[in-house]
Amino acid sequence: MNWSNGMDALKTEVLISLISGAVHGCEPVLPDGCELSEDLLLELYNVSRNHDAAHLVGAALGYVDCVTVPSIYGDSTFFAIYRYENMSFTLKNVSAALESAGIPFIPLKGAVISELYPEPWMRTSCDIDILVHEQDTERAVDELTEKLGFSSGKKGRHDVVLTSAEGISLELHFTLLEDDDFRDASEVLSRVWSCASPVKEGGFEYRLSSEMLCFYHIVHMARHFICGGCGIRPFLDLYLITDKNPERLPYGLLKRAGLVKFGESVTKLSNVWFGNGEHDEVTLEMQEFIIDGGKFGSDESRLAAWESVAGGKKKYVASRIFLPYDKLKYQYPVLEKHRFLTPACEICRLFSLVAGKKKKVRKKQFDRINKLSEGYAEKTAALFEKIF
Repeated sequence: MNWSNGMDALKTEVLISLISGAVHGCEPVLPDGCELSEDLLLELYNVSRNHDAAHLVGAALGYVDCVTVPSIYGDSTFFAIYRYENMSFTLKNVSAALESAGIPFIPLKGAVISELYPEPWMRTSCDIDILVHEQDTERAVDELTEKLGFSSGKKGRHDVVLTSAEGISLELHFTLLEDDDFRDASEVLSRVWSCASPVKEGGFEYRLSSEMLCFYHIVHMARHFICGGCGIRPFLDLYLITDKNPERLPYGLLKRAGLVKFGESVTKLSNVWFGNGEHDEVTLEMQEFIIDGGKFGSDESRLAAWESVAGGKKKYVASRIFLPYDKLKYQYPVLEKHRFLTPACEICRLFSLVAGKKKKVRKKQFDRINKLSEGYAEKTAALFEKIF
């Protein structure tokens, strides 16, 4: 039973070779006898776009002689540079506003990792992620809305989403913890500020230590994995974060979070793809799962991953019907002060599933669960057993 939907191992090797060539700034090492035909380049474009990496493939093709590069790759490069410049400009303004207001903050994800790439535009981002102390959240939102014209959305469980006048999305995090986080990852992430230091003396912009940056990135990859899709780019990020040296993995933090096996597995695949590592059975299975799932996962990969984490189809269905209090309270805020109403809210939610406005959507979701191939689900569960 295969995950992959049309991308065979040879085409995957070509795709990874091109992306690797882009970040190493050299001609990609393609498989023997590989011909970059127009049809192949168009197929690679569709797959790489699904992983937000088409601009990297386009950059690599510039090192290959005698190849007619479809114009769509040039368009991808243009939009990647355009996105980066807009994000960079907005981040500078946000940083200056928070600095001026005396609000400590930590840039996260692409805002930091882009600095590790040969060219920062190569590391595209959908939004800007910044962490502030929870007690500073309201003041930070006021500063950004009043001084920079951001519009503010509803406060969520982990962040407040703001949008600039130019349409740039900013996720203002007040915690790095997420529901049902991996084992003891939350315990480690709850002390993130103790693992950060100011960029300059007396300043309010902080940066994570290299160990915490790597740990947080691996936790983020794990979260994506259990949602059915991780994408190629996080592996490239990890390769650059660890500076091509797997010994820089934060084993102490990973051990406390119960993620050593996962950290070693994703690091090994990142070195197979972008370094000098060699495939084994597990990395080949991971590769197939990742290429198939794309950046955010396919319907099948998401369902299979969720079933695996829940412990099977029946348990997964039950978990979708009956929510634990920590999740239910966000749907029914009254529970924050009146937890004894939990059973009543569970009944209300159950009714909404079978008779509410979204009952057709729910029915489609459960139909997809029933149609999920047992072989696909079993293979996913077997892979998760090997890497978690």
